Amino acid sequence: MTSATLRVAVLGSTGSIGRQTLDVASRNPDRVRIVALAANCSGELLAEQARTFNVCAIAIGESEHAPCATDLPAGTSCGTGPEALVALASADDVDVADDAGAAV
Repeated sequence: MTSATLRVAVLGSTGSIGRQTLDVASRNPDRVRIVALAANCSGELLAEQARTFNVCAIAIGESEHAPCATDLPAGTSCGTGPEALVALASADDVDVADDAGAAV
């Protein structure tokens, strides 16, 4: 039986549980694809994760911590605030939004 790859948005990706979720996903690339990431204020780590997983979108709760566009993979969008988090979690290319402790 062949199963489709699950497209996941990790909300709170820079926290302990979020990092563990990304670790599990990285060990199962045939089953899980990280398509979006969100954090409250850890912009540098969020940008690093975006590069590692080559996601199409990120969101950050506190706009003053948003990573520079040059730190993100080409074509990755970056939203700020609660509205961006909702949009990211409900995007058409997301099968599952995993709330790993997002504080947004």
